[in-house]
Amino acid sequence: MKIILLLLLFMQGCASVDIQTTPSQDQYYKIERSKAMLLTEDLLKTSLANGFLDSYKREDFEFINDIFYVESKGVKGRISFVENEKGLAVNMRAEGKDIPVWEAGGTGTLLGIYTNIQRLLNDNSGELRKEKKQQLQRIALKDFSCSVPNEDDWLVVQRNADSVQLAKQGNGADETYAIQARSLELPQFYNDEAFILFIEEGIKKYTDGSRFIEKKNEISAANTKHGTCIKFESIHEDLSAKKRTNNSEPMFLEVIGTTCRNPHDHSKGAYLVYSNRYYSGNQDSSLSTQAQSLLNSLEFVK
Repeated sequence: MKIILLLLLFMQGCASVDIQTTPSQDQYYKIERSKAMLLTEDLLKTSLANGFLDSYKREDFEFINDIFYVESKGVKGRISFVENEKGLAVNMRAEGKDIPVWEAGGTGTLLGIYTNIQRLLNDNSGELRKEKKQQLQRIALKDFSCSVPNEDDWLVVQRNADSVQLAKQGNGADETYAIQARSLELPQFYNDEAFILFIEEGIKKYTDGSRFIEKKNEISAANTKHGTCIKFESIHEDLSAKKRTNNSEPMFLEVIGTTCRNPHDHSKGAYLVYSNRYYSGNQDSSLSTQAQSLLNSLEFVK
């Protein structure tokens, strides 16, 4: 039942899956953000221990890019990473101001840390590269495969042997799209009603009512080439979404997905979800079409 929690939170671990790719003609590389964050945090820990920093804090955001907040001699800064044609670069701005942090208070300490972070990224680029521009064609898990939208800006953010999660930036700094594919272990259902009830109960049980306010929740059985699948569509107001900006407005999480039993083994199943997190007024009218294209691409392995 806990797998239903993924309809709203998308917070599972990562390892590896078989992702079949075809590099684009003008491919270039970047350092993986997650490893860049680890390198940066090690450097900040050392700087703090040696008295060069007064404090630092890491802020984790959902899917796209994390941030460090640092302070030295009363000057506060914000460290993030930006992509350019050469790869991944560090960006350090004064907190609350759109100027380089070392221009905010005259301290050379943060300038030195900035320089050292960029040097770390450059020195490790050979080991930590991954393809930036690549066509993700299909994701192949052990029981099924599915296609991925033909767009360059999807990133693989979480993965293990049974699941993969992709994300990309939405229209605004805090807005995101996500795709999740997961192999499931399912109980036996004697009819479609029991299958639907299983999904409904899971959603109710694992939805945090203090965070998510239900605006729409539709669940129905659908006849497909794989037999009966359960399709679900929901919109929830998210009162505690993690953000990269100081925007205090609540966000909305719209989810469209399906759970299908493997026609060759009903104890196995596939879970596919396409979602969008956005501010009021920014709902994507094409989300249903994009999600249906993902759901239609599902193919089970015999």
